Amino acid sequence: MLERFPDRLLEAHLPPYWSDAQAAYRYQHAVAKSGIFDHVGTLVRPNAVRALFHGPTFHALRAGAAPPPPPPPAAAAAALPIDAHRDEILRTIRENRVTIICGETGCGKSSRLPLMLLEADKKAKMFVSQPRRIAAIGVADRIAAERGETVGEVVGYAIRGEARACERTALLFNTTGVCLRRLQEDGLAGVTHVVVDEVHERTLEADFLLLALRELVRLRNARGEPPLKILLMSATMPGEAVRGYFGQGCVTVKFPGRAFPVEPLFLEHALALTRHVVRGGADWHRSSQASERRAKRLADMSRDGGRMPLSVVPRDPRELAARFGAWPPSVLRALEDADEACLNVDLVCELVDWFAVRCGGDVDAAVADARARLGGASRDAPAPGGGGLAVLVFVVGVKEIEDVLTALRASGRFDPRWLLPLHGALPPDEQRRVF
Repeated sequence: MLERFPDRLLEAHLPPYWSDAQAAYRYQHAVAKSGIFDHVGTLVRPNAVRALFHGPTFHALRAGAAPPPPPPPAAAAAALPIDAHRDEILRTIRENRVTIICGETGCGKSSRLPLMLLEADKKAKMFVSQPRRIAAIGVADRIAAERGETVGEVVGYAIRGEARACERTALLFNTTGVCLRRLQEDGLAGVTHVVVDEVHERTLEADFLLLALRELVRLRNARGEPPLKILLMSATMPGEAVRGYFGQGCVTVKFPGRAFPVEPLFLEHALALTRHVVRGGADWHRSSQASERRAKRLADMSRDGGRMPLSVVPRDPRELAARFGAWPPSVLRALEDADEACLNVDLVCELVDWFAVRCGGDVDAAVADARARLGGASRDAPAPGGGGLAVLVFVVGVKEIEDVLTALRASGRFDPRWLLPLHGALPPDEQRRVF
């Protein structure tokens, strides 16, 4: 309890002798002998023990009062579109071997559906396959938090090199590779439900998993074993093709998602908002040696019959002027100088600075600022938005991630402790820091 709700019990005043290591040990020993752990459990952090001696809960227990009530469960998650279809989904799963869940992005299928199954069937033992390690860890953490538990109890995960589960674990999130290894070991013995999320992401492992699950369903039916329920989830899945692959006993449930307004801004908008100038010596300048080497490689690929990357910015100055003639001359100059085949790290940093500093991390303020400035109207800098902010920067590879991080750190505009990389090659502990 104290691990989950420390703020209610920790007091501001600490024992005056807490800095003395020997006295600290005696103090912890005295608290442990008092029997308080018999009432509030053992999930107590080391730095939480020291404040118990002065807390009202401790004195109430010493006086013989009734123990405090158990902590309330985690705050109920906000209603999601999938909640309105709960009965229909559960009934369909009960009546069919394979169920296709077609829910649009934001409907809550990844986090809410496994929880629904867990609450509806106390004897269920579920495997959930996620295409990425970070998804398996993140969804497991969220569902465990909604249940007021820690990961590794009823809800757990197993990824390459790390697992948090026990004998009581009934809902286990895995990567596709881990699920295939379990299939090879014991054929998912004891598992009642297998959920394959993001099934539209066609990989060799994912396709082989679907093939193995189809055969496993058939084998269990032929042997008279308890049925295995298969759930396939996606926002963009070709339902007819999948239903035809699994055959009779495969049905589809569809429901809407939750859409949010989106204001699209394109490259020319970014150049105008930041007044960006392409540095002559930068790798992303068309006259740089790096750009010339890239152009030579692309020419060699084209000569050998390879596919050329799509170019979105015309190289012909007349075509460029005809297409972007309504924009300021600085935008045309930047478009002409920049090599679109290379990530413009300077522009990325300037955009992050514009959104996080000038607009205070407030999306509405950023949209209003963009409309006012791009429309030519004069406008004061918007007031910073309240609350915490996070900016996600999506780039194409690990090297590009490191380049952007290095440039943001060198700018001195941001606290380097909050500039974090996120990619599949990071250890799980490093990935968790982002959240």
